[in-house]
Amino acid sequence: CNSIVFDAKREDGTIGYSSSLATIDTFGAISNVGSDTEGSIKQLISNDIMPVARICCYKDNVLPAQDNSYAVLKNQKLYKDSDGNSYLNPNSPQAYNYILDIIRELKGYGVQVFILYGYDLPDDVAEKYDDGFESLSKKLLNDLDSQVKLLSEVKVSVSGMDAESGKITNSAIDSQIKEFEKINDNQVYRVSTKLDTARVCSHLASAGVSRYFVAQ
Repeated sequence: CNSIVFDAKREDGTIGYSSSLATIDTFGAISNVGSDTEGSIKQLISNDIMPVARICCYKDNVLPAQDNSYAVLKNQKLYKDSDGNSYLNPNSPQAYNYILDIIRELKGYGVQVFILYGYDLPDDVAEKYDDGFESLSKKLLNDLDSQVKLLSEVKVSVSGMDAESGKITNSAIDSQIKEFEKINDNQVYRVSTKLDTARVCSHLASAGVSRYFVAQ
């Protein structure tokens, strides 16, 4: 392990670190955080462990419900998907600056690598909005003078279950890893598994997979 990934902005819109941003305070977005985020990050860095912040970009059930200027609307009403989730508006300067401010604040704490996900809107509203990783990351890197690394999350899973025997086998683990879609330099695997993490990491290393994190 050479890095620790933490959820800075979660899928429900809550913030997972101790923040002093006025917007976060105004909308009451902070939930279940430690008391000294900056100190913890500095301690990780001093021990040669890289802190990586994970940010769900547009799915957000906090800000859109309180201020329409941040929200994706449909028929002039707050848009919600089939699961009842609302979204930040990719075309909104306020929403963009909100994401930018989170990254800037954490960069000030010492974080240099950010994993972005949730940057695509649902298909029934996406056509009207400038969403997607490429568009968002380009704007962020421009405003941040390319002083951070932004990675797109690619979800994969390893069950290790052999289809014929129904048992967990090393060969099944290897086979599933070989089926991972190829990623580029701006992507990282998010590996979901119920197996022992050390076992999965060993197989990933043997397959030459080096850019990943294991979801907990």
